[in-house]
Amino acid sequence: MQFSQIIEVVKIVLECLIVGLGWVFVRRLEQIKSEVASHSDFNQKWADLFFNASNALMVSVEHIMTYAFLLISDKDEKSPKRMEWQEEMNKALDILVENRYRIDRLAVLAASNGPVTQKAADDLFNSVRELFNSKRINLIELRDKTDTFNRAVREAHSEMIASRGNTK
Repeated sequence: MQFSQIIEVVKIVLECLIVGLGWVFVRRLEQIKSEVASHSDFNQKWADLFFNASNALMVSVEHIMTYAFLLISDKDEKSPKRMEWQEEMNKALDILVENRYRIDRLAVLAASNGPVTQKAADDLFNSVRELFNSKRINLIELRDKTDTFNRAVREAHSEMIASRGNTK
């Protein structure tokens, strides 16, 4: 075998080796991309559940505040609207309780901001419970607690979406 033939054989072997390594590299890259997409889908789905529960909780608080205000403002104890308002307020309370527990379950996916959100949800929930017990409403206090809750939810939701799976 001549030197030029040996060079040609080495070139072919090197080209095959480079193509093979390139193929292995591309396959691994595609696998990593697939894993990242799958993890991202998981994060997005759970973050969406958290967002929906938080939104439902907020809507129920708004309904409770509205019906409590109407009930407190209506001085006619025999008003036919009172029973309807009380019924609607009770339905909103059921939704509030259900979503309060859902938020607790989902907030653990935000390791840093989840506990802050859980505390804000507890504070808001306890204020609403106090409203039911005392039949008095402090709109400013409730508004402040809803604002605190909303800010905490925003941070926890962002953390869930960006999460790399590092929950406690």
